[in-house]
Amino acid sequence: MSYVNENIKVLRNRMGLTQEKLAALLGINRKAVGSYEENRATPPLDKLNRLASLFGVSMDQLIHHRFSSESPLFEEQAPEAPTEVIMETPAVIVEKKKPFSRTGWIDEAIPYISYKYFDKYILDEDFLQRLDDMPVFRFPFMEKGKSYRAFDVPVDSNLQEGIIIGEECDLSSFKSADDPVLVISQDKGILLGRVQKETVWKISLTDGRNLISTNVKEIWKPVGYFSKGLPKAVPDVKGIAQSINALKMQIDSLL
Repeated sequence: MSYVNENIKVLRNRMGLTQEKLAALLGINRKAVGSYEENRATPPLDKLNRLASLFGVSMDQLIHHRFSSESPLFEEQAPEAPTEVIMETPAVIVEKKKPFSRTGWIDEAIPYISYKYFDKYILDEDFLQRLDDMPVFRFPFMEKGKSYRAFDVPVDSNLQEGIIIGEECDLSSFKSADDPVLVISQDKGILLGRVQKETVWKISLTDGRNLISTNVKEIWKPVGYFSKGLPKAVPDVKGIAQSINALKMQIDSLL
């Protein structure tokens, strides 16, 4: 059974609308609304949809549910049963290990010791307390918990002018012989050599001399090198010779 005509009047009054106001909302005249309420006409489908939307009911409710002035306009929802709150143990966040996770850009400065400070670095015991006043480097391949320092390349080495980044260590950290090493000696200065192991560990200098480890104040393992200038261009002698030979062949062919 359809209660649509009766429901239009009940719901209109429940919402405090006049026939004129409802007609304006539906886009029709007041007489059409009167004919609906007096059961002289049935609203077309598009008007039924519009009425259901205005009244906040479903199409099925508008047609088949009999509303009264005392019945609730909207169905009350049953109160939701309280849900049991389960306290979960916070998951342990495991940081995903990234490639090269042992190394990275550590926000620490590396003190740089230039030639002019070599003597003070070696002889002045209080100089280490003033390292914060030195120029600094930042090196991308530093490991946490290790100490680094930058030195100008010793003048007696075979390297061109540049800067060596050293990691502080001792002779036991060298796993094989002939590894490069930067040593600080109070009587010899700052030197670049190679580690050698015979009966005892010793350091072979570039000039052929040997430095016994007992004469060494500090040992730094080179982990980086920066040149202060570009290498000189080497002429391509072979390419020049080929060009000359090709030119000679062309001249010979013309004679």
